[in-house]
Amino acid sequence: MPIRASALPRVPPLFAHLALVVALIAIAVSAVPHARAADPGRPGRADELLVRYRSTSTPAQRREVARLYGLTGLGADASGRTEVVVAPGRSPAAVERKLRADPAILAVAPNHRRELALDPSAEPEIGEEWGMRNTGQRIVGIEDVAGSSGVDIDGLEALRYGVGSSNVVVAVIDDGIDFNHPDLGQRAWTNPGEAGALGANGIDDDGNGYIDDVNGWDFCNDDNTVHDPGEDGHGTHVAGTIAASLDGQGVVGVAPGVRLMALKFIDDSVQCGLDSMAVEAIDYAASFGIRIINASWGGEAPSTVIDAAIASSGALFVAAAGNDGRDLDRSDGYRFYPASSNLANVISVAAIDQTGHLAEFSNYGRRSVDLAAPGTNILSTWPADGDCSAWCYAWNAGTSMAAPHVSGAAALVASHRPSLLVDPIGLRARLMARGRTMPATAGLTVTGRMLNVLRVID
Repeated sequence: MPIRASALPRVPPLFAHLALVVALIAIAVSAVPHARAADPGRPGRADELLVRYRSTSTPAQRREVARLYGLTGLGADASGRTEVVVAPGRSPAAVERKLRADPAILAVAPNHRRELALDPSAEPEIGEEWGMRNTGQRIVGIEDVAGSSGVDIDGLEALRYGVGSSNVVVAVIDDGIDFNHPDLGQRAWTNPGEAGALGANGIDDDGNGYIDDVNGWDFCNDDNTVHDPGEDGHGTHVAGTIAASLDGQGVVGVAPGVRLMALKFIDDSVQCGLDSMAVEAIDYAASFGIRIINASWGGEAPSTVIDAAIASSGALFVAAAGNDGRDLDRSDGYRFYPASSNLANVISVAAIDQTGHLAEFSNYGRRSVDLAAPGTNILSTWPADGDCSAWCYAWNAGTSMAAPHVSGAAALVASHRPSLLVDPIGLRARLMARGRTMPATAGLTVTGRMLNVLRVID
């Protein structure tokens, strides 16, 4: 039962018996490090140099510097005086020494990445988020379990290098998001074609076929209400894992600076959760150029139509592997779709517990499930319902909660490296290759790794 953050009791997993069965997950919470000073030695890009030209330099002189030292510009400020450059095939240190001696240049240095002067410990429940940082603390959530120190995604460490860009949007195809929750209100994506007064005029101002679709759409009820009172706990929980705000209250998401598009297609009614609704939601996200989609749901039946929508979406499609505790590689034919779809832009996510073992409920597969992420005793945002008159935080468990850890990580790395936002295959490869090897999951997933956000953004 979800409750307010002041008490935070256990909450049972939420189940939906629909055409597509929601694969539930829970958010895990971690202990909190103290804020620390910026690390000037941490490189943003190993080969990049930051050049500051003298105010007296001319564009012609700057072009001559580039020609003389074989520089390639990666971007400059509006004045042209400060530019990020690389010297392909040459030692950055050697080029730096030569540039320092050039009379047109005021200063040159490696393009370091700096830490924010923020303290995630300001979030009251951060010590419960073991998935973000695990010091071995005991979590009394769905289960009373002590963790193993270091079994986490290094989420708090990653946030010291940025909280994510508001230009990066994650589409949450689920059962709705309660943006009235104070940890989610600032994270809502807004349709620019329906913003402000346009969002309540009853007109399809942007001509996309959806009237007043301000924050997304409810494909289940065919309206613009992306949260229905008393419903949408699952999607709200998923949303908090991805992007709950770093605001001094409650919990914090993996990428608390990105935006969330709410695409509801499933609830407790039998007329919802249909493949047709899922496809429409995927197409809707694609129409706005959304490049990361979270899918914490699935079912045993494959769908070539869903596969076609995913393949043409241009997005990284993060899919929960399912909660049946089964090997998805077995010859008996059991699969869980869309996680089992053999598509280059789908990443299938298993659930790992706070001791570093595969969660007993999690599906797995050495050839079909890509990596693991926290999925037991997960604390996240919860909407107002019969157990909570306003807003709450609740524990949950399942691969549904593992997937949004990966979606948040994808959004965070895309904020640091925008080129990956339009390269879902490259983004997927980076998430998989830069995870932490876990002995207990070796042979159970493609990588045998657990998501590690810090390594992914580095």
